[in-house]
Amino acid sequence: MFWAPLLLMALGACLLAAWATAPSGLGVCPDGRTYLTSARLLSQGQGYVDYPRGDDWLDPEPVTQFPPLYPLLLAAGHGVGLQGPEGARMLQLALLLANICLLGWFTASALASRAAGWMAAGLFASAPAFLYVHLWVWSEPLCTLLLLGCLLGLEQLEQGCRRAWLWAALCCALALLTRFAALSLLLTGCGLLLVGQGALRARLVRSAVFGAIGTLVFAAWLLRNSLVAGEATAFELHTALMPEELPRALHTITEWALPLPVWFGFKLATAALLFGWLAAAFRHAARTPAEQRTPGQRLAVMGGTLALTHFMFILAARRVVGTALETNDRILGPSLLGLMLLAVGATPARWRPAGALCALLWLAGSIMLAASVRSDGLAYLGANWR
Repeated sequence: MFWAPLLLMALGACLLAAWATAPSGLGVCPDGRTYLTSARLLSQGQGYVDYPRGDDWLDPEPVTQFPPLYPLLLAAGHGVGLQGPEGARMLQLALLLANICLLGWFTASALASRAAGWMAAGLFASAPAFLYVHLWVWSEPLCTLLLLGCLLGLEQLEQGCRRAWLWAALCCALALLTRFAALSLLLTGCGLLLVGQGALRARLVRSAVFGAIGTLVFAAWLLRNSLVAGEATAFELHTALMPEELPRALHTITEWALPLPVWFGFKLATAALLFGWLAAAFRHAARTPAEQRTPGQRLAVMGGTLALTHFMFILAARRVVGTALETNDRILGPSLLGLMLLAVGATPARWRPAGALCALLWLAGSIMLAASVRSDGLAYLGANWR
């Protein structure tokens, strides 16, 4: 009874994504071109390399800007006949299906509530922001799957499975080999382990080992880059978030609350009410001692910590990658996922069916987005599609 509605939502989202990308395929930006080219060269046994500036008449050089896990999956597709953009399209659809199912199962398990699992899965499946990142050759969907795997391990630890945090550490390490932005997940995991249940010494040890595993994996990747390319990463020092860019971040966040073509002031008021409620719920859950938290409060603390940590990390990371790290759905997606978990955890059981109303509003936005993508193509809309 639980899996049938969950699979129905997941398959519906996949069909919508497949319909949107049927005419022209996935969007391929410069990042996507690097992923596709490096995957092809990997499948040919040339290593993790790419052509400088996309000029295939030049000798390929080692890739240092993008961690290798996503191109490795694309390269694996070459072995079964799924090559190029079409292979990437199949992978993104599979990741969309997996993300929705894992999120629904994880939430239902954490709260011992099928309705909570359906609510979380429905929100993810209908959110235009998450649909959009699955329509490009981007590594975000894979990173989201690993993020959910990490959170699942941390939640299993809170439920009494003593070694589940090692699974969480493994997923976090793999996420770090997918996206640099997964450093926020490393910080989130360390923080949640530190303030979780158990004796202080045990919490300190778990948090330290979790952080050490992720740090060593990330350091190994940077060391590889230094050895083969003479630099740890291709990123350069830029400026932090500029004041004139704050409206763009605000616009992205207000669209999360109400992704429909209505007056911006109404969207802003809706977002203010929603985030005010979420902030109050997070504060209440975080101030409750770990041993006394209800399952909903544990999920709220986990989601709120992820949302806040990732957003603050992105602001800090702007000093490293500058304007290449924009405040759009692609970059801020983990914060939206954290807010969704916070909302599900903070919603009383009798009100969870009301989540269907929010999902329907989001679904309307997703259908309009899919129609635009099918009609105009992703190259026309661009990464900042709103």
